[in-house]
Amino acid sequence: MKKYILTIAAAVAAMTFTSCNQDLLEEPQKGTYSESQFYKTDEDCQSALAACYAAIQHGKASKGGFFMVDMCITSLLGDDAYKTSSGYKADDYHTFMLSTYDATHSFVNNEFQMLFQIVYRCNLVIDYFGAGTSAIQKNAVAEAKVIRAFAYSKIISFWGTPPLVKNVPRTGADMQLPNASTQELWAWVISTLDEAINSGVLQSKSGPNDKSVVRVTKEFAMALKGKAQVFAGDYAGAKTTLKAVMESGKYSLVPGDQMELLGMGSKCNNNCESLFETNTIADDNNYSIVCANDNWMAYVPCRMDKHALIAGSYFTQYQGATWGYYAPSEKIIKAMIAHEGWNSNRFKAWFWTYEQNMEMGLGSFESQKKESDQTALDAMGFEPRKDFKSNAGKWWCAECAGIWNRKLMIPAEDMFKNNYGYDSANRKYMRLAEVYLLYAEACAQLGETSGAGLQALNDIATRAGAPTYPTLNMANVKQEKWFEMWMEGCRYVDLVRWGDGPTELANHWKTVPTFYGYKTGKSFKDIAPDGKNLYDVYDIRELDLEALTNTTYGFRKGQDELLPFPATELANNPNLVQNPNW
Repeated sequence: MKKYILTIAAAVAAMTFTSCNQDLLEEPQKGTYSESQFYKTDEDCQSALAACYAAIQHGKASKGGFFMVDMCITSLLGDDAYKTSSGYKADDYHTFMLSTYDATHSFVNNEFQMLFQIVYRCNLVIDYFGAGTSAIQKNAVAEAKVIRAFAYSKIISFWGTPPLVKNVPRTGADMQLPNASTQELWAWVISTLDEAINSGVLQSKSGPNDKSVVRVTKEFAMALKGKAQVFAGDYAGAKTTLKAVMESGKYSLVPGDQMELLGMGSKCNNNCESLFETNTIADDNNYSIVCANDNWMAYVPCRMDKHALIAGSYFTQYQGATWGYYAPSEKIIKAMIAHEGWNSNRFKAWFWTYEQNMEMGLGSFESQKKESDQTALDAMGFEPRKDFKSNAGKWWCAECAGIWNRKLMIPAEDMFKNNYGYDSANRKYMRLAEVYLLYAEACAQLGETSGAGLQALNDIATRAGAPTYPTLNMANVKQEKWFEMWMEGCRYVDLVRWGDGPTELANHWKTVPTFYGYKTGKSFKDIAPDGKNLYDVYDIRELDLEALTNTTYGFRKGQDELLPFPATELANNPNLVQNPNW
């Protein structure tokens, strides 16, 4: 079978290489198929469509796969979470978090490549089977159009004016397309989604509890269209589109007392609220068919490798694979506690407290301090803490505000026994709550202060166990969406498109906290029921033993609104113009 071209630049490089010898081009290869030979039958069509899904499922395993890199971009550029772990300021994650990256950064390159890999594979299906008459081919083309629109929605959000690649590149000119305008790109995404929606062949679930439909659905295509309309500023059109999804009866909000089902793990797979997720086949002996092993970094309490674990505890299956990136930012913790307390359905589903982590097996042990560290602490008048034990001697928890990420935690029972770092949890990309919040935004942008938009906003707040809002306005929509969609790839993109980046991220990661456990003489029982005195009990310091004060920080207006086009793409495409100030 043919080799897939991963990027536009890769295609150019391949073409340059083969053009050296025309005889080699004309000599048929043995044991291979050309595109025109392969893309013929329904079986070929199904294989090509499966490759589209696989491009989302796997991505580049060297950086944890598509889900991991996508989360790095949307979380670390925003104010959702700290990177945590070691290598402060020196690794790819911290240079991205601190906005010291450039057009050669691995995340920029990998995200661009993986998204255009998705586009390329979808274009293969659309180009070769667009005129197909069988039901299989018609359905595959419609699904490919939706998946391509999904990829392009991210490409536009991150890069603004990328080339518009509608077909499989055939010539050098096809591989050196110029920038397209953002307006043109969103219009094309909406148009191609309309083609898929109106095809009449996309599947739909029979109802919220139908788990048999695990591919692209008509309702997901409509939700994606509504999102594109909001991003393009067509709020009236978005209202109509998103309302149809909400009223379709195919999906429902997970009940408030079951919000943990919106997290990670096999019990969360294909829940009643999920509009689109990549599916995992649980097979301990064949991990190549599951998601790339991104959980080893992201979905455990931060720096668990620095703590002693209680034998037989919840976390012991993660031993040795537990750097634990993405501790919630102090900013969102304080904001959510101030708004709804820490006993709301949502706070309890999204986060774990220090006490809960200890109860599940992190333990509280006598510290093993390094003399140099204690000398520095003594000079600052800090007392030794006894809440953490470190195998490496460090007994504080850098880049942590005392609350841990539960939302992305994969249960120990879902870890594959025979394959390091792999699990049976699906990766989620859109759910019904986002549709409600986009609908509320569309209504607010149209100047509506009550009615269906306010009801949609308050449906999310009520389910969360949070206070409802008396009126609909953008301030309330922005807050509720930040809380509800935390760590789901929305925050940074939203701040940019709302124009809030310069203010909300003005001091972005100027300092990051260090967690020491409880203050002297304090314990969990000293925390009030609403948790609003949490930081009177937790010992949080901006301690500079690990150089946690930054000289480079904050949102760079006129630059950070868009990612740079990768340097490799610019080198291979002279018609591509770099984004401003990169």
